[in-house]
Amino acid sequence: MKKRWAMIISLAFFIPLFALGILWWLTPAADYSETENRALAQRPRFSLRELFSGRWTSDFDEYFADQFPHRDGLMEIAGNTGRAVYIEREGGTAVIHGDENLDIIGTITENDGNFFLIVGDRIMHIQETHHENNANYTRVMNRFAQAVSPNLLHGFAVPDRRVISMIVPNSFVLYAPSQYITEAHDTRGAINAIYNALDDRIITVDAFSFLYDNKDEYLFFRTDHHWTARGAWQAYVAFCEAMGLTPCDITLWEHGYIEGFVGLRHRQVQGHPQAAVAARNPDTVEFFLPPTPYTATVFSDITKADGRGITVVNPHLPPDIMNKYNVFTEGDHALIHIHTDTRNGKSIAVVKESFANAFVPFLLAHYENIYVIDFRRFNRADQPTLDLAAFMRDHDINDVLVINNFSVPNSRDLTDALEGFIRN
Repeated sequence: MKKRWAMIISLAFFIPLFALGILWWLTPAADYSETENRALAQRPRFSLRELFSGRWTSDFDEYFADQFPHRDGLMEIAGNTGRAVYIEREGGTAVIHGDENLDIIGTITENDGNFFLIVGDRIMHIQETHHENNANYTRVMNRFAQAVSPNLLHGFAVPDRRVISMIVPNSFVLYAPSQYITEAHDTRGAINAIYNALDDRIITVDAFSFLYDNKDEYLFFRTDHHWTARGAWQAYVAFCEAMGLTPCDITLWEHGYIEGFVGLRHRQVQGHPQAAVAARNPDTVEFFLPPTPYTATVFSDITKADGRGITVVNPHLPPDIMNKYNVFTEGDHALIHIHTDTRNGKSIAVVKESFANAFVPFLLAHYENIYVIDFRRFNRADQPTLDLAAFMRDHDINDVLVINNFSVPNSRDLTDALEGFIRN
């Protein structure tokens, strides 16, 4: 009798586990998660070197988690089960617990995780400053400048290529009540410290001041982590000031709106009562159509073997696209080449994550060739390689702009990914 029950219990445990494994193995890998607004990890390429370094195991764990069957549905259930985990504050404000990957709500302690702040219908991630990671970012950027903009090339003095750094704050430091902005959240001070420690050859763009001084405008989405086109515009004006350029007059640009955008921040806290206020007041995506004629092509790597045309600002998204921010450059791509009718012979490489998508359209008036490079899509396991210094030489690129929101210099992993571009 005991053996029979042991067999039944074993079968009850192993059959679903085996079936789940088969389902996971047979389910095609997804490239992108609309729910999380990010690219999903792909199956890592096996090699003994990667195995013994520990990277293959880590990458496979990430791949397994990202490709788990029905992951989006399970995440939604997990979010709803965390409904009761919040801390009431005065004035309709609530602090929400979230896990370290910002995937599941209400699963960790206050001392060990991230937090979200909801004020009215605005949802913000409370981001503390990690100075050791900021220092690492400074080191990487200085190596970056030396690699792509050497003082001497083959023994002959040549004009340096210009390296530009723009670090963009997140919405929390602009819109959170003052009692929540402590010394640990001093993003402005952290950005200034990074800029002051950068190599003198790097041009720095003070996007923070332009955004802060105009924060009463609609510069950041309330339900998403990105900035709006007007937020990107303020940073573009700061860029022009740093570069000695005259900004375009966007009041002359054709523009429009896409209504009903409920973004990533809401999906991260949707199980909590306070999040319902934001859902009832969705964001509006405003867009500006650049008047400069151009062609734009996306590629998966630098061989340019699989080019596909896109629209830099595309207001005609399919109705099932949840992430309305994809109106800008039609989302994230490994490499975009934009060729414009500006005809001034100038070229720029924009090394970026998704914040730059809303910024890039404003560059069309100033450069004949724009190369938009997502550093997260290169130089990792099972990803194509790109040596940025060689890429700039091969394509006669004058400027390189490294534009990131503050999460990048605040993250060791993302900064290490950026360092992958440095080959010498």
